Amino acid sequence: MAATTAPSDRLSEGVALQSLYFLGLLLFVITLLLNLVADRFVRRVRMVY
Repeated sequence: MAATTAPSDRLSEGVALQSLYFLGLLLFVITLLLNLVADRFVRRVRMVY
């Protein structure tokens, strides 16, 4: 009974939670792509010099 009247710290299912998951996935993909590009750049520079 108290759980229904007390405010909860959990996010409700819906747009807010989906937005957080999408933002986390987007940041992961951006980081992965930047790491791949940087790795290719380092390999190319390392071979030349």
